[in-house]
Amino acid sequence: MHFLQNGGKIRLFLFLAFFFTITDLKAGEDKPYVILISWDACRYDYIDRGLTPTVQSLIDQGVRAKSLKSCFPTKTFPNHYSIITGMYPENHGIIFNNFIDPASGDSYRIKKDDSVKQDKWYKGIPIWFTAQEQGIKSGSVFWVGSEVYKRRPTYSLDYNHHMPHDERIAMIDKWLDLPLIDRPHLLMLYFADLDDNGHKYGPDSPQLDSALVKLDKTLSKLLSVVAEHNLTDSTNIILLTDHGMLETKKENAINLPEILKGFNYTLQGYDPIYSIFASEDSLEKIYSALKQNASGYNVYWKSELPGRFHFSKNPLIGDIIILADPGYYFLSGKSTYSVGVHGYDNEIPEMQGIFVASGPGFKKNLTADTFLNIDVYALICKILQIKPADSVDADIERVKHLLK
Repeated sequence: MHFLQNGGKIRLFLFLAFFFTITDLKAGEDKPYVILISWDACRYDYIDRGLTPTVQSLIDQGVRAKSLKSCFPTKTFPNHYSIITGMYPENHGIIFNNFIDPASGDSYRIKKDDSVKQDKWYKGIPIWFTAQEQGIKSGSVFWVGSEVYKRRPTYSLDYNHHMPHDERIAMIDKWLDLPLIDRPHLLMLYFADLDDNGHKYGPDSPQLDSALVKLDKTLSKLLSVVAEHNLTDSTNIILLTDHGMLETKKENAINLPEILKGFNYTLQGYDPIYSIFASEDSLEKIYSALKQNASGYNVYWKSELPGRFHFSKNPLIGDIIILADPGYYFLSGKSTYSVGVHGYDNEIPEMQGIFVASGPGFKKNLTADTFLNIDVYALICKILQIKPADSVDADIERVKHLLK
């Protein structure tokens, strides 16, 4: 009798385990997928050149914004991290691509060391972390912040700038081929081709057009992979960028070392935007020197920056901000001339990028007005039915009209 009772308990346990496994798998089948793709520095008008038929097919089936407004400064790392945290750079802490903590002397450098992996620089909570806490796995092929110790997506890779497109798509294919219980429903992809060619050759160059064509073909391959897994009807594709690109002229250089000759100071930033740290007794003199020579740029005390920049709260931002006018750029000890530049005022059309989305969560045949890139976070949370992290700047009310 005792044996039969124990056997019954075992059978009941096995039945319940089987039942809940099947229930979880069924729930997983019902969950939508989001594939978030960034074409770095894809200006809002690039996709109107007649070179991107795959992008156009997504537009025909879904939503396109007139432009996607970047956060200030219009730089790569600040904006990619804003997109996946729903926060302005002053709040999430990645204020430039490269910067220094004046209190400790430690530096954040995107290309020179492993500082990009150190948790201390990153405030806010990436969407993949929030998703994982709520039962949704994620996979990232090179999104900013995905290499951070203890805060990585379920599946991720260390950054490899030269990884071929096909290998990146192969990673998505591999992850979508996983058993449902292990499969990510939030996937992220990053491509730097337009940024590389825009800087080197300019936004209107044939080299940039060739990069556009290549990226569009890669997008087509990705859609084919999704179709091969029979996931087209449940997958939301979001194609966007971090910022735009503006052509400059070599003669529009502003010689910053000459203006600030004789002063001791520390610069944060690059090209058209810098913040400046200096000793208290030097700040007023530096500000006066910059003001007296202000041709092709504006100079601000950090506290006097326009509120729309959302760039004054963070102590890692210097006391003085200098911002070049469109087409101008600063020469400093570490910058050289680039044909294409970004980092300017985010109100400038050339600094704004693309937003295209298609899938079961989005309306069809909709051209939307420009909106803030931080609100992409709110869209993804809504589609995946996850509760946003606390204290984000994103607001679903500003973008819910894009969704079905």
